[in-house]
Amino acid sequence: MNRGTVMALEKRIAVLLTPDGRFVRVKRQPIHEVGEETIVDDIGARSAERIRKRLLQAGACAMAVLMIVFGFFLYRTPPVVAYVSMDINPSIELGLDAKQHVRELRAVNEDARAIVKGVRFKGRTLEEVMDELADHLTEGHYLSADDSNVVIVSIPVRSPGAQWEDAVTGTVSRILNKAASEGASDVTPQVTTTFTVPKQIRDDANANGISSGQMAFWLISKQEGHHVTLDAIKANSLKVIASEWGGLKQVIGGYENKHLIVDDHGELRPKSDDDDKNKGDKNKEDKNKDDKNKGDKKHDKTDKETNPKGENGKKSEDGSKNNGNMKGDGKKNNDKNRDKQSNDDKKNKDNDRDGKKKDNKDNKDKDEHRNSDRQGNDDHGKDKNDDDRHDGGNRDKNRNDNNNRDNNGHNRDDHRNERDDRD
Repeated sequence: MNRGTVMALEKRIAVLLTPDGRFVRVKRQPIHEVGEETIVDDIGARSAERIRKRLLQAGACAMAVLMIVFGFFLYRTPPVVAYVSMDINPSIELGLDAKQHVRELRAVNEDARAIVKGVRFKGRTLEEVMDELADHLTEGHYLSADDSNVVIVSIPVRSPGAQWEDAVTGTVSRILNKAASEGASDVTPQVTTTFTVPKQIRDDANANGISSGQMAFWLISKQEGHHVTLDAIKANSLKVIASEWGGLKQVIGGYENKHLIVDDHGELRPKSDDDDKNKGDKNKEDKNKDDKNKGDKKHDKTDKETNPKGENGKKSEDGSKNNGNMKGDGKKNNDKNRDKQSNDDKKNKDNDRDGKKKDNKDNKDKDEHRNSDRQGNDDHGKDKNDDDRHDGGNRDKNRNDNNNRDNNGHNRDDHRNERDDRD
């Protein structure tokens, strides 16, 4: 028997607290009440069942993840490590993985579309796909005495190795020769040139709408002093073009079974041992440079962590001294900047004060000028009033003089009359 106290009730679940301090969830019963103690027979069984279900779910999830990862690595398409280009009259290109299984098949020109049409190639071996292509070429009479020259070019993109490339081109050449000999006993196609070119040649060829073999032929022809346009290469087979210069072997036979590279002048030439040595030296130099840069970065990071305030992060005594000097110089520069700022502020204040004084002086001069003008006007008005009063006084005086003359005239008349009366 197991006992438990009902702590909470949900819609279909009851939460119980067991004597050993565990919280368990059981199916809710009508007799369950919060705070009541109840007897449950299958508390342990339910807990074990729940743990078992969770473990099964986790195991199923882990198994699903493993199956997805395994399936990804099992069924993912391997990458192409090299391309093989065939130029007969149709131009065909195959993309191969590291196990020489065909992953891509492309008709470079219009004549090749009918050859590759209907050929199943994905995941099949090079021999299987080449056998089917050779049958189509034989049926189309491309492997005949008139077009018995074939140029096979390999283009590595992931460095599969020289032996791998030689094995691939050898397989293509062997199957074409076998197909031609079975079709006609007197015809044996002559594989004029088989060589390897860098990926750059394929990129240039795709940009111009031709095959890698045609692009290599065009570059070699220019280097040998022959002139031919890309349009002419598109419209004619390499055998027809080279026939004017003595045939394909005469033009590009010197590059047969060679691994070609593009030099600094943009010309194709056979790869030499010195190139590998120079490449190794360059790779070593680049690696040393990278290691040195990584070491410098790690050293700088360590210095910054140990001496984050240092200007150069040096841990040596000289570095510390230089850092101290730089700090002192920085402090002096800060003090100098503060003094300069203070002087500038003082100068600005003086300029403001002088400006205010000048403005006050100008205002005072203007006021004095206005007062002088006002005083002048007042004086002028006063003088005018004085003149008016003076003129009025003169008029009054003249009037009085006239009156006096009149009175004197009357007096004289009175005296004259009196004399007359006496007489």
